[in-house]
Amino acid sequence: MNETTAPDVERGRYLAENGRWFVELRVEGGPTGDVSADLRSRDHDGDLALWVKTRTGETWVKTLVPVGATSKESPAPQAEAWVRRADWRDGRGGTASGWITLRRVGCQTIEARFMITQSLSGLVPSFGLTVQAARVSTALRDVGLEIEQESGLDFTLSTTFGEGIVEVKSVLHNAGLDVHDLGEKTVIPSPIGGKWSGSDVFTALNDQMRRISQAPLTSPAWELHLLMLSKTNEPGLLGVMFDFVDDLPRQGAAVFVQEIRERYPEDEVEQRVLSTAIHELGHCLNLTHRFDPEVDRADSKSFMNYDWLYQVSEDQLKRLTAAGAVSVDSSAGYWDRFDYTFDDDELEFLRHAPRDAVIPGGAPFGSVRYWAIPPQREPSVPPPPSNGLQLWLTPPATGTSFAYGLPLFLQVSLRNLGLEPRCVPRHALDVKAGMLDLLIRRRNVASRQTSTESQVFRPVMQRCFAVGGLDRLPLQPGESMHDNVNLAFGSAGSPFMEPGAYVITPRLTLYGGKRGEIRTVVEGVQLQVDVRPPGSHAEERDAELIWRNDVGVSLALGGAACLPEAAGVVRQLVERRQRDRPLGSYPDGMIAAGTRMLGIAASRRNDSVEARRLLNTATLAPQLATFDPHTALHTRMLAAQQPKSSQPTTTKVVIDISARAERNGSASVTAVQSIEGVLISRPPSDDGTLPAAGVAVLFDASDIVSANLASATAVISSPDGITERVQVKRVQSFHDDHESSSRRLGLAVLARTVPCPNGSDVSMDEFGSPRDLRGFRDALRRNGIQLPADVAETGGEAITSADQVGPVAQAERTAPWPGPIPVVSDNVPHTDQVVSRIRDVICKLMNKCKNEAPLPRDPDGPVDDAGPETGCGPSVATVSPRATVSPYYEL
Repeated sequence: MNETTAPDVERGRYLAENGRWFVELRVEGGPTGDVSADLRSRDHDGDLALWVKTRTGETWVKTLVPVGATSKESPAPQAEAWVRRADWRDGRGGTASGWITLRRVGCQTIEARFMITQSLSGLVPSFGLTVQAARVSTALRDVGLEIEQESGLDFTLSTTFGEGIVEVKSVLHNAGLDVHDLGEKTVIPSPIGGKWSGSDVFTALNDQMRRISQAPLTSPAWELHLLMLSKTNEPGLLGVMFDFVDDLPRQGAAVFVQEIRERYPEDEVEQRVLSTAIHELGHCLNLTHRFDPEVDRADSKSFMNYDWLYQVSEDQLKRLTAAGAVSVDSSAGYWDRFDYTFDDDELEFLRHAPRDAVIPGGAPFGSVRYWAIPPQREPSVPPPPSNGLQLWLTPPATGTSFAYGLPLFLQVSLRNLGLEPRCVPRHALDVKAGMLDLLIRRRNVASRQTSTESQVFRPVMQRCFAVGGLDRLPLQPGESMHDNVNLAFGSAGSPFMEPGAYVITPRLTLYGGKRGEIRTVVEGVQLQVDVRPPGSHAEERDAELIWRNDVGVSLALGGAACLPEAAGVVRQLVERRQRDRPLGSYPDGMIAAGTRMLGIAASRRNDSVEARRLLNTATLAPQLATFDPHTALHTRMLAAQQPKSSQPTTTKVVIDISARAERNGSASVTAVQSIEGVLISRPPSDDGTLPAAGVAVLFDASDIVSANLASATAVISSPDGITERVQVKRVQSFHDDHESSSRRLGLAVLARTVPCPNGSDVSMDEFGSPRDLRGFRDALRRNGIQLPADVAETGGEAITSADQVGPVAQAERTAPWPGPIPVVSDNVPHTDQVVSRIRDVICKLMNKCKNEAPLPRDPDGPVDDAGPETGCGPSVATVSPRATVSPYYEL
């Protein structure tokens, strides 16, 4: 006895049932092979779910166990078995210790004995359970897989590796999962407009799952559903996974094949499509990113890492350099080691974790801590400080006190306060992209104590982006970027279901460096919000409706065609509250959020009349004040574009200008004024060397005729939801000799170019005489911007107040957390020209002068990239020549 060896038991999955207990047993071979089991009881007292697993790294010990009947005259005979210490856990988080004993009793049958040494869930110490289990599979778990594809999409979900073929089923089988097909193959029609939105993908997944699922969608089930689609309206988005508590519980994901095909060389497409598919299925099985700050394994070659931020080790760098590699970036280092598998802790989790931790529909995404730092690995070096990056949250204009059940919207902002440019992924502030965390804690106002345990907000959608050179923003000193966070509903429901005070802390993890050296962690300024107790039964009832799973998901996604009942609930709620409190009496966040959701949903089904009506309702004061500045701005953008729903989406640009004035012999900076303008963009060059990019802003310069400019920045809000504050290199104003000198145009040349993903219906050919302002005024008019003298001609209303034209800019100036905007340049060059020069200036900026060769880059003009010091330049490995984009405006 006490001899160490390996059990004489075949690897695989075993099932047993004795009338009261149902047992699923998972056995791996070898002296240290793990064994785990899910035990469920069935009796009149209700169901009891337990999980037990041998302790990793320990070995089996041979022992003797009694078999057969025992009597005084004849003790029971004994047989050889193997025993090992084990850990027990119940569904409420309780733990205990115990043992597992295995004995082979037949060709495909084993006897398993489970013993507990401490009380747990009503089981007394020394409780024991013995069952005979039959082997049903060589794999440790069984899962169904459904893969559907978009009409006309050509792809292969397999690739060569070594001397063999790798495919989805073989990868999952090697991970310990037996895969069987679900249903019959169907073809999904392409979306209107050719690009998928998050809501469209959600609806397609929901429809396919309801058609083919073999289990209720409201219960956990070993079923995975994967859609292979073309591309989305989010540049660089390769895959998504949906995760929320009802209807689609962590079972659905999608991969965007056309986006992959346009970003990578043809010989890489197969392996990247396959690896992205496995990555998203891994999320469905509750695997998180390896680069997540808690996991801290950016050096991993697992499917769950990103190649663009893989951390190359010094040993790997030396090996590749010795082999003749000229340079080694993150992507090359990752694929050099990639072998189509998961890390050891991920494999242990997939094979042996408790059922609810892994099964789609079980524990919320990211809520199970399964990772561990290997003993041989030194503790990670603390991340470097933020190095001048400032992160903060801005609440709605109504303040930080919110009514009970009110959907909560905040603006998140990042500014470079350092002296050097900083390269930031374009979607860094997208809470769905995995770099931004929002830590939410309850605060006891009476004791002024804040809970030390934070709840990380998990959105209902996880987005996985590729980031190349053109997907990064080179934030110059003083520049900033902004996005919004919708906290109405997450994967675990609403985080604000109880009245009281909450502290929200933004935390941004940036990954950079040529070799993926990580990481910069930016701890943001805390924001305390207060959720007021319900003031009436009606308010409590409305909150319960908002917190319904289907309604919450609709609010989070901007509506979903597959959730018509939720849309009906929101519509009735909005109509009832409008009757009870006439619009305009005081802010009502539920009316604003509800009409916004319904308006976005109407826009997606091409009902522009209804969309415009609803979105305009949401943008009326005082309802607009219940949104954060960024959400308010983009809601207005959506409303404005509805009459031109078939036309490309335009940008909204605000120029913030401050001027110097002489007072008592000394210079002082006057207040900043906001002026709305139109983004001028150059088209991409024919040879693909220069992408489409915004280079300058055309605006009404009537108020800066004689200004001595101190600083100027442009706030540019793009249709993809990203807002940037960009420095202005110089400002030129133009006046027409034939008209009043007060009618002037301004041209603000940007210090760097900005992305322009959409086309335009404006061209240089539309303008008349070089000395005529008419064409430029028309360009401004088409975008809702009027010169003062135009108002009488058109019967329109001039835009004058900063809160009308630039809510993001206004909030950044007035928010108490970040402080005032720093003046990053002294005396911005400002020249005054007659209008005959404006066409020449614009022509030069756009490299579109007629009958002339393209001009060399203007040394004083915008820069196409931030240069090698920031790593934001184009990346050959991630930008394909096939990828083309068009400018917003070609003047």
